[in-house]
Amino acid sequence: MIKADYQRIRTHFLKKKEIKSFLSNLVQKNRDLDQFWRFIKNEFAHYAEKREYIYAEFSPFFDFLEHDQSVPLDLIVSEGLKRFNEVNV
Repeated sequence: MIKADYQRIRTHFLKKKEIKSFLSNLVQKNRDLDQFWRFIKNEFAHYAEKREYIYAEFSPFFDFLEHDQSVPLDLIVSEGLKRFNEVNV
């Protein structure tokens, strides 16, 4: 169940333009948990190092989710307004 959840959630966030740039390279490059584990197990010798690396990788993403004050439609409306100019109005 966890493997399928990872893939579903990963796909969901990769489709969101406003969020994708905050996603860790770990998520963007590793399509499933097996790929992730193959990478992380060889990268660091100790679990504490792995935890610190993962925390650092995910911090920007969590900061965005926890502190973003924009309304979800702000980005869509802003992009739409950019298309308007004196000629089109």
